[in-house]
Amino acid sequence: AIERALELQQRVVPRSLLRESTTRMNLAATLAQLGRYDDGEREAQAALAALQDELGPAHPQIASAYATLA
Repeated sequence: AIERALELQQRVVPRSLLRESTTRMNLAATLAQLGRYDDGEREAQAALAALQDELGPAHPQIASAYATLA
């Protein structure tokens, strides 16, 4: 369901890297809880890259993204 939410968000809602990254991090955490670690890591990496582009590498939210990857 959260994968579908991300798809709809990307298609319908005006683009916001921050909002999309937050959804991707939530998806990554959910996938990890389901044991789909490779998929979760892929989503977390995509979210982290977008966040770094949007906020810069020293922003506090970047630390949260790294924590999800851990």
